[in-house]
Parts: sequence; structure tokens; C-alpha cells
Amino acid sequence: MTPTHGPVLSTFEGGSALSSFRRAALLSRLQQIAPQITALGARFVHLVATDRALDPEAEQRVRQLLTYGPAYEPIRGVTETVVVSPRLGTVSPWASKATDIAHSCGLDVQRVERITEFALVSGPLSDDERRAVTAALHDRMTQSVLASRDAAAALFDEPDPEPMERIDVLGDPTLAISRNFDVLIEEEGLALRGTFVINPEGEIKLCEIHDNGIGRDAGELLRKVQAAQYVAAHPGEVCPAKWTPGAETLSPSLDLIGKI
Repeated sequence: MTPTHGPVLSTFEGGSALSSFRRAALLSRLQQIAPQITALGARFVHLVATDRALDPEAEQRVRQLLTYGPAYEPIRGVTETVVVSPRLGTVSPWASKATDIAHSCGLDVQRVERITEFALVSGPLSDDERRAVTAALHDRMTQSVLASRDAAAALFDEPDPEPMERIDVLGDPTLAISRNFDVLIEEEGLALRGTFVINPEGEIKLCEIHDNGIGRDAGELLRKVQAAQYVAAHPGEVCPAKWTPGAETLSPSLDLIGKI
């Protein structure tokens, strides 16, 4: 365990972050950037924030909770380590769910976070190769690259709140936007609850239209935006239902029919 200032942070090493298939696919991709890379491993590392140090019983219960998936098999001769975390300043969907589960198990924790530690065996990398490899190992929209495990303590920083500002929100006084997106109820002058995710190229990647009596889930919308960002950055991969950043993706094929 590694306590820090503020909340007490305890570190729990987890299992493998990559299936055999994903590890082989990612290694092949990295070797296209730097052929001297010969081996790749990745493991989850969990950070648990508490008000006080965990007693032995609580520590054991947390360790059991965070033991899941295939065991990590360390690789020998590691020459490069890349630590990837959820984007600093955010709380990942995984962390929210894991913290809720810990509370349901009666554990007195503030928050549970998860980072991924990649280990590479490689010949010398140039600065350009190292930057390209790092870029391939994370999604810059939803993740941050850290110098070390210890740097992940920044996930729990609570900056001073910014002064309140008034922000203009796009309005639709002429109903043109609602009409163009086909959500306007003309006779009532009201719009259905429409949600549209549009990429920088102006393409609609997600469209959901709800009756006004059906609410929307901001957390689920964020998850879908993260999935859209991931597949945009990783062509040829598919995010299945309930996918969250760090979870396994799929490769398009006829075998996926009925599974996504």
C-alpha cells in the first residue's frame, strides 16, 4: 500500500489488461511503428482512496473484490513502461461502478480507480517512435499518459472550484434546428427529446429520439460518446454493448452477428 497526502491511497495490482488475442493484435500494431519491440504485457493497477489506512481485514476484502479476470504473467527484460489512466480531472465510468460495488459490499472507501500499466521489451526507441507508441497505447480524448504509478495520485486531486460564469446555451427560437433534425412536433411547437452525436467531419454517429415522457441518462450518453471516440481512433475495432474505456473490443466479422 502507498499512502499519500489527502486521502489515503492504497495500491492493488490486478490481472491482465489484455486478452491473448488483443495482446497479439496490439503487439503487431506496435511493431509496425517500431519493429524492435519484441514483447508486450499489460496489467491493471487499482488505487483505492480512503479516509484512513485500511485495516488488515478491510484490505483483504478489497483485494478479493479487485481480483478478477485472467492473472497477469510478467514478462522478462522489460525496457519501457507506459502508464495510462483515465483522463486527469475526470471520474471514469468504471470508477463510478467499482466504487458503488465497494459501498454495496460494506467497504468504507471514497473512490476506486483503475490504471493500466503497459510493459514493453524493445531495442532502443527514438523519440518519435516512443511518442508514436505512447499514442497507440491510449485514447487522448478519454485517457492520460503518466510518468509512473505514483503520478496516478493526481486522479484524486480536487482543484479549487472555478468562479461561476454565465454561459450562453444554443437556443432554437425559430425551431429551425428541431425541424432540421426531424424532432419538432409542429402542432405543439415542442421538440421530442433528441440526442445526436456528430463527429468533427459533420457526420451523425449516434441518433436517439425519445418521447418527452422518457428521460435520458447522461452517464450512458457519455459512455456512447467515449465509444464513438474510441472507434474513430481505432479503425477496425467494435465497441460492444455496455463497453467502457479499458474494456475489450471486438473485430468486425460474421461471427459477431447477434453478439454486439
